[in-house]
Amino acid sequence: MKKLIKALVYKVGKKFNTSPYHSFLKDLVLYYLKEKQLILEIGCSKGETSIISQGQKYIGIDLDINFLNNFNDNGSLKTKSLVQGNILEIPLNSKTFDGIYCFGTLFILKPKEVEQALSEINRVGNKDSIFLLQFMNKYSIQYKMTANLHWLKDTFSYYALPLSNQKKLLEKYNFKIISSRHTYLIPYFIIYNLGWKWLFNLDLYLSKIFPFFACKNIHICRKVVE
Repeated sequence: MKKLIKALVYKVGKKFNTSPYHSFLKDLVLYYLKEKQLILEIGCSKGETSIISQGQKYIGIDLDINFLNNFNDNGSLKTKSLVQGNILEIPLNSKTFDGIYCFGTLFILKPKEVEQALSEINRVGNKDSIFLLQFMNKYSIQYKMTANLHWLKDTFSYYALPLSNQKKLLEKYNFKIISSRHTYLIPYFIIYNLGWKWLFNLDLYLSKIFPFFACKNIHICRKVVE
């Protein structure tokens, strides 16, 4: 049955240049970090979610040099620097950035690595920082169905936490959540491969009402200054 559903989704899916989800992430970054001056994207990949507004400076960091060599911001970044580095030992100075976002990286780490990564992310943020940090929800419909992000295409084991545990972990590493956004109550492979914007918008609406069943959670945080 799963293979049949998958085949039907690929059959009726449409081709699109920009994922509705990536557009959503970019809008989120611009909304929360528009007043920030120095922006750090951790796990920048090939530039799918990289964006800043006029007058801001952008630094993207990724472990994979192939991603950095093929980085394409489609002209959205006027001032940028790319750095090869590990989220577990970010090769940048402490208390440097006032805007930091990390999508698609924390849930590919091991549990102890996630804690180390959060400590590093907090370290490079200054007292005025806004952080956008993404986790995967262990109790989401998608995770319960598939136990991995891409369903039948990927056997990688993703690290997922219940929403309540995500919040406790952030508090442990001195992050204060000011808001949260939830997506993929409707499983990822359906929304992504169909590429229908109205379906993604419906998912955003349902995920807002039922966040405990949504797969991807982005927490907007401030730094707890001791």
